[in-house]
Amino acid sequence: MLKEYIILIVLSIVLLAGCQCKSQTTGEIMECTIFPTGVYSQTYLVKIFADGKFEITFGEVDANVNSIKFLKKNEYKCITLNQADLNLLRDLQKQILSLNSFEKANVKKGGWEIILNTGEKKFNFYYGEMTDTPFGKIVDKILQITPLKINIHSWS
Repeated sequence: MLKEYIILIVLSIVLLAGCQCKSQTTGEIMECTIFPTGVYSQTYLVKIFADGKFEITFGEVDANVNSIKFLKKNEYKCITLNQADLNLLRDLQKQILSLNSFEKANVKKGGWEIILNTGEKKFNFYYGEMTDTPFGKIVDKILQITPLKINIHSWS
């Protein structure tokens, strides 16, 4: 009887943990799209929510990267961030929101583009640019904490 009770508890915990990111999450605070210039089959979409949920999807999108629609999802992962990581992302978000919107001026072949949407502002830049700014720091933090490795490889 005790053995069956323990098995039931363990199964309940496993099922609840597995459903953690499946429930409807609200309060998206940030969305970051990372993709190679002109290539839509290797797009990463990161969504961060006010409650600490961190979702990442990898796959192929249509050519409209401003409104992400996945044609094929290769991988999806979801975690709950620890409070320190969430606080750091929120601090960087505040710094970014104090700036004006901008978009990159030139197309850089062979680079990885970043589109960061937060607080009704959109920022578009290349990976590796602005490394010492809140933009570069937020991308670095996303790369550090993601449960799905983002493969930003060179195209040489």
